[in-house]
Amino acid sequence: MKIEQTYLAGQYRTGTLTKYTPEQITKILGFPPNVLDDKLKVVNSWGFTVNGYECGIWDYYGSHLLGIWSVYDPDNVLGKLFVVEQL
Repeated sequence: MKIEQTYLAGQYRTGTLTKYTPEQITKILGFPPNVLDDKLKVVNSWGFTVNGYECGIWDYYGSHLLGIWSVYDPDNVLGKLFVVEQL
């Protein structure tokens, strides 16, 4: 599986990732949060592709403190890396 960094976390939320810490997400992806988002709303944000498909993970208004993450995964590829609840 090929994971590459991009600098967009996604256009909209397509699902939810729960019970992961920022450290766990960083370890799975192989890089720390890499997207500059609105600091008033988002603390951690990753933009990347999985086998060429665009993906993103971010917290929203402190959701990371509860282990809740928004994801952009319109092609349903994050399930190969994480347990994702699709909308």
